[in-house]
Amino acid sequence: MCRQHHRFKTFHGWHYHLAPDGTLTVTTDTGHTLTTHPTGPLARWRQREPEPEPEPKATSAPPRRPWLDPRPQATHWLRRARRLAAERAANTTTPPPTTSHPTTDTDTPPF
Repeated sequence: MCRQHHRFKTFHGWHYHLAPDGTLTVTTDTGHTLTTHPTGPLARWRQREPEPEPEPKATSAPPRRPWLDPRPQATHWLRRARRLAAERAANTTTPPPTTSHPTTDTDTPPF
């Protein structure tokens, strides 16, 4: 929205309800109700008939849909920081590799 419409939406007594299918219902401060129905490919996808699902297994989890997941997803930088912290922790707990150089060399060079 442009600034004027955004401020009108925010600071007037209108109430908005967005349904899962994308339908927007606006109730004005005078009690009038306006309803808009979305168009386009996403709206058609939301309104399509669900496919019949096979019998669910007791251990089957619903399909993961990250765009509907209420938990915040880890960002690239958070995943990178965790990976680096894990590498540093592994490096501090693992002893450095030892070199197999003899301390005293009794062999003379072949020249």
